[in-house]
Amino acid sequence: MILIANQHARHPWGGRVKSFLSESVIRRNRALKELLALVRAVIDDGVVTSDEAVSFHRWLEANPDMTGVPPVNVLVAPLRRIFADQVVTESERSELLHLLSSLAGEDNPNGPEWGRLHREGE
Repeated sequence: MILIANQHARHPWGGRVKSFLSESVIRRNRALKELLALVRAVIDDGVVTSDEAVSFHRWLEANPDMTGVPPVNVLVAPLRRIFADQVVTESERSELLHLLSSLAGEDNPNGPEWGRLHREGE
């Protein structure tokens, strides 16, 4: 027996599924915009301070549902490694600056679209 879905059939939960999905997308978009603003603020002066590195770590802790979302997923392992010993060294700050610059498209003008989109949308 083949069942054909009725596109006009109502879902048992009504509009709640659509509302939840919409809210989830909106929340992720806001979180990404917040992260992009943080990235831009940090790399604009070409230096990552220990406090700025801590800001990224706190952002990840505050947004655990974002760890699998590109480009956030690229930051997760390096930040966990950097904060594993609770000390952020100069070489780790330099590594983080390079990673953030790369993600923001600073190293490659034809690089990631998300960095350019944030800059254009400001």
